Amino acid sequence: MSKIVIVIPPAPGLFDQRSNVPLGPLYIASVLEQEGHEVGLVSLLGHDIPASWPEADLYAMGFTTPQLGVSKGILGLIRGQYPEAKVLAAGAHPTALPSETLLAGFDSVLIGEAEATILQVLSDLPDMQRIYYGVPCSDLDSIPFPARHLLPQEDVYNLSTAIQVDKASYVACITGSRGCPGRCAFCSNPRLPSRYRSAENILSEMKEIYDIGITHFKFQDDTFTMRPSHVIALGEAAGDVFDPGQISTRVITRVDTFSEKIVPALRQLGTEVVSFGIESGSQKVLDISNKGTSVERAELALALARDSGFKTWGFFLFGLPGECEQSVDETIEFLRRNKSNLDYGILSIFVPYSGCDIEKHPEKYHVHIIDRDWNRYWTVQKRAVLALPYDVSFTKMMDLREKTLNAFVELGYARPEWEHDL
Repeated sequence: MSKIVIVIPPAPGLFDQRSNVPLGPLYIASVLEQEGHEVGLVSLLGHDIPASWPEADLYAMGFTTPQLGVSKGILGLIRGQYPEAKVLAAGAHPTALPSETLLAGFDSVLIGEAEATILQVLSDLPDMQRIYYGVPCSDLDSIPFPARHLLPQEDVYNLSTAIQVDKASYVACITGSRGCPGRCAFCSNPRLPSRYRSAENILSEMKEIYDIGITHFKFQDDTFTMRPSHVIALGEAAGDVFDPGQISTRVITRVDTFSEKIVPALRQLGTEVVSFGIESGSQKVLDISNKGTSVERAELALALARDSGFKTWGFFLFGLPGECEQSVDETIEFLRRNKSNLDYGILSIFVPYSGCDIEKHPEKYHVHIIDRDWNRYWTVQKRAVLALPYDVSFTKMMDLREKTLNAFVELGYARPEWEHDL
């Protein structure tokens, strides 16, 4: 049996590094433990990078594009202490740019989902292949629950106001499905089939977490309500496990998959917050970006969610292809029009991550990618305008960004702690 240390690099560009617990490394750790391997899990989210590292047969590190620089630094520290160390890279950036990742000094890259392939990596030690191709798991119930016990409570159950805005509470991140059939041009996630855990499997994990005193859950599924039958089955089964009011949940979804049909099930699941990927109040921008929804549908979804008693959050992306003075004005007008149905608006800046269609074919979307400094590829940094429409100058784009940010604050959508970015 082998000893593996899994490293979660810091994410300094995030306002709250521990708001979304990266479940991927915890799932991989649980698979390895189930097979009898010794696993160490080091989360550096919100922590200083240590100078000394435990010895291991394999170090595995998953990271996104803006984390590449800090991940290379960690790689150097490990190699400085253990020159012969074998280090595997996985996650969004290595999946999108495996060759570049190998050139950064990593021994191997694992592309895609790792649970079914990580054991093959270990069996190849010390002569690892340069690239491993992960096989998407078809039976999500077969994967053991994330190895949360390997991290301190504050690293795995984040202290967050994401559900109860008026009172900070420990929140467990959980996922009930993988994959998304959407084809948004700005999304860099691999095009994998949608797969779902059974209601019984999900609720068994929730009950295990509930029994240690955590009552709030944040579902990290890309589109929680994509399959209504899945939501309905989960809601009905929740009534057999939890009494009304025992738990609260937050879900993320698309406006075109939210309907009256699933509202009772969401209530049974204790849903308090429904977060929608709205992106823009401009139909032109939505169409160019292949969002597949409409401004009208977004308004209907917000109204239905509010009328059903849920708090509503809207995710918006500034700087998508087609962004201009008119589209910004349309988004601001959307915010004004829906003031009574939207609790918070979360504004991010479009980042052309490797793997998304806009990054692969910028000319098709009439944009220039003006910065390839991965260290700047955070969606929340004040100066992070990285893609520019052909007919909008950089100065104008920055003015429009400031105008949009100011509107979010003036209309009361932004949480106070987010206003520091202005």
